[in-house]
Amino acid sequence: MHGNIEFYRDVLALAQLGIWERDLVTGKVYWNDAVFDIYEAPDFVPDLRNSLKFYMEPHKLELMVIEAISTHQPQEAQLEIVTANGSARWVKTRVNAAFENNECVRLYGTLEDITEHHNLHIRLAEREESFHQAFDYAPIGMAIVSTKGEWIRVNQSICSLFGYEPDEFMNHTFQEITFHEDLDADLSMMNQLLNGEIGSYSLEKRYYHKNGKLIWVQLNVTLVRDSLDRPLYFISQLKDITERRKYIDALLKERQRLDNIIKSTRVGTWEWDIEADTVYANQRAMEIFGFTFRENRFSAHEQLVKPCTC
Repeated sequence: MHGNIEFYRDVLALAQLGIWERDLVTGKVYWNDAVFDIYEAPDFVPDLRNSLKFYMEPHKLELMVIEAISTHQPQEAQLEIVTANGSARWVKTRVNAAFENNECVRLYGTLEDITEHHNLHIRLAEREESFHQAFDYAPIGMAIVSTKGEWIRVNQSICSLFGYEPDEFMNHTFQEITFHEDLDADLSMMNQLLNGEIGSYSLEKRYYHKNGKLIWVQLNVTLVRDSLDRPLYFISQLKDITERRKYIDALLKERQRLDNIIKSTRVGTWEWDIEADTVYANQRAMEIFGFTFRENRFSAHEQLVKPCTC
């Protein structure tokens, strides 16, 4: 038995788990070394009341004791303390009560320093809140999408982009609102992302607005993985580029119209980049200059400007 007691003491010391006990009959209080270490009070002499001085909200610990006695059930809480050296810490406190003849005669429990875990939790919560703020109020569409292509979370901007209310939008998959000719390219890149062949992808694709019209969108997609490199979900950014695409299409049509006019009138056109000494010319201009059209650019100085020999 003595060997077992020593073993348990060694295990408790290794776990840095504080053990305490209050004998309500004799008034004696027991703390193991870990409790003294957590409170940073090696010379402290505990009694039935003075250990409460370390707690920022001692009434919460008192309520735990009352609840443990009244319910005959162990209680647990995370509480903030200030050690004897003035250090702020968070501890997980467990309280239980022992009874004889239906009367509480002993309180006992554990004390665990969870400061590092608590602070990490706070930092993660702050980071998550910061992400959600940036996500929800982003001026462009933002979406978290499952690996099966289902919406997990979307912001208001993406709903406005497609003309839906949030609840209404969540009832549609991205496959349903994608223009059929652009779907295969998107799915192919998603699979490449899942297979680790690419780190992210970007493409311009068309979607159906709620009113049935097509809109052009710049789509950027990344994949979030867990600590074991397993895919968790996609993060998608969507920006409306419909007006830009209309402008580009209009420019291309105008250029094609001018090209058709030039071809029909047999007019030669050329452009001279003086700094690079390079002439860019169409086929008719090359014919006029007496060159073949295999290369539609050449040095103006060497091939066009003739030195005067008179």
